[in-house]
Amino acid sequence: MNPYIKTIDGTVTHEEVEQILSPMASGWTPRVEEKLYYPYFWYHLQCRVRTPLGKSLLPISCLVDSRTKVAATTDPFVVRKVKVTTSACLRSQLSEPEAYCIAKKYVAYWMRRFQKAWFTPNIEVLEQEVVYKPFWVVKCDSGEDKFNFRVLVDGVTGTFLPME
Repeated sequence: MNPYIKTIDGTVTHEEVEQILSPMASGWTPRVEEKLYYPYFWYHLQCRVRTPLGKSLLPISCLVDSRTKVAATTDPFVVRKVKVTTSACLRSQLSEPEAYCIAKKYVAYWMRRFQKAWFTPNIEVLEQEVVYKPFWVVKCDSGEDKFNFRVLVDGVTGTFLPME
């Protein structure tokens, strides 16, 4: 694997992760254990579609989660190159052709549902690439093993979920 990957620019730093969790983890000491990179297929698409108001040409950004196979539209984001170790990157469980098929189906659904398109859109790929989203794994330590837990912190938004 190339030691450089393209990541969605994460603004949440190692220090900020611990500050975010400190007030909510009263009685526990949050300590970052590692930073992981989660793979997505990103497509910048252009859709030509007929709507009740006539023909429309819409650019759409779509991410396909390469592990759960779930697609979503996305706001624009900044991508940057980062040097990482192979072990820090989660492996994709989806091929590029499968991801593109999922993206096309999702965008067609999105166009019909939210743009009131009458027909399936004609989709053109403007850009595509694999991008990774950073996540922090944080151990919240109480001093007693049976009361410790881990939290996964989104490196872009700072939101978090318990892991254990």
